[in-house]
Amino acid sequence: MITMSPAETPARYRQIADEIRARIESGELPAGWTFRGETALAEQYGVARGTIAKAFDALRAEGLVETITGRGTQVRARRAPRRLAHDRYLTGWGDIIATCARARVAATADLADALGVDEGEVLLEQTMMHERDGRPQRITVSRIPIPRITATDLSKGDALWAEPFDQLAAAGVHVDEIFEMPSCRSATEEEARALQLPAGAAVMAIARRMLAGGLPVEAADIVVPAGEVQPAYRITL
Repeated sequence: MITMSPAETPARYRQIADEIRARIESGELPAGWTFRGETALAEQYGVARGTIAKAFDALRAEGLVETITGRGTQVRARRAPRRLAHDRYLTGWGDIIATCARARVAATADLADALGVDEGEVLLEQTMMHERDGRPQRITVSRIPIPRITATDLSKGDALWAEPFDQLAAAGVHVDEIFEMPSCRSATEEEARALQLPAGAAVMAIARRMLAGGLPVEAADIVVPAGEVQPAYRITL
């Protein structure tokens, strides 16, 4: 049996958060369940109200609960994780582009390095908000070097609402390699607001680079709620 010294014992608010999390994940507390007020819960657990507030802060950051003005703190409805397989670029991501903003921007040093262009070269930047079942699902910020898509105007017709992979195909650019580097972090304030997540909720950030014949043709940053996707990669050696 492993014992912990007092200094190693988890803070009381984390113990409470762990207990509530377990009850949510087991289904004992279903989506929409409304908790008693913080004062009542503090009395129940024999702790200060601030300890309950910190436990809820931790659970909100995980996307497990949400606090609604006039209704209190509730168990947040969650969808089953969506599988992000390697073939999604051919079969689709399972969501739709709801909004798309386009601008011409100058390549920063990092983007110039990723795309193999000169710093300051003009890029087409597209910021896309994707939705699934009427809810925000994914933010994609894509940058494509303008000279590599001169044959097609991506601001018109079907290209306006197409994924960058398909846009490049329409421009005659055959993407044959895609590199993705996923990582987990807390959502920025802007991302949390756009994705309708609690402040500081965990998200998966994917840095993507597309290549055609060894030439970089797109660099993108993708952000999705961490609890709603499940990466599934096939590695052939």
